[in-house]
Amino acid sequence: MPRDDRFFRLFEEAAQNIIEGARLFRATLEDPQRVEANARRMKEIEEKGDAITHDVFHKLYRTYVTPIDQEDIHALASRLDDVIDMIEAAAARLELYRVREIPEDARELAAVIERQAEELLKAVQCLGRRQYDRIHTHIVEVNRLENEGDRLLRHALGELFGSGADALEVLKWKELYESLESVTDCSEEAAIIIEGVVMKHA
Repeated sequence: MPRDDRFFRLFEEAAQNIIEGARLFRATLEDPQRVEANARRMKEIEEKGDAITHDVFHKLYRTYVTPIDQEDIHALASRLDDVIDMIEAAAARLELYRVREIPEDARELAAVIERQAEELLKAVQCLGRRQYDRIHTHIVEVNRLENEGDRLLRHALGELFGSGADALEVLKWKELYESLESVTDCSEEAAIIIEGVVMKHA
């Protein structure tokens, strides 16, 4: 592959930005009194992600020979951006719904999202360093964590519908739980794109 590392550096920046957002979201669930302040900070992180994605696209349109296929660069940048967008959307819902009490299932889903973000960064770093033999471990872990997210969603919804809470509270948390599980799906999709790149170039 051509030794043009600009795209890989930007992918790393995007993955590190996701980790920052995931950690802030998890911290928010541990201290819901800071929902409003953290939602503003989360918006800044999401906007940084947008800027990184735009930088990738700008460089992509101006680069004739790229280190991996152009469609893979576009797909991976887009999917990484989607992950941080969805985390920010979940944080915005916390603020909109004036959430003050956080169920344990929500905290566990946030922890899964954070661990996925860490594994995504490792996978991106291995991709940039052409360490293809080490990527598979991180892809498998992202997939395992997505399955854990599915399990947590099922448990959370079961607890929610059996809680006897009022209908509005049930609707709020159903949407929040499903939003968080969607983040784990999106992270898995990013990992699948990375795996596809490896299959082409290893």
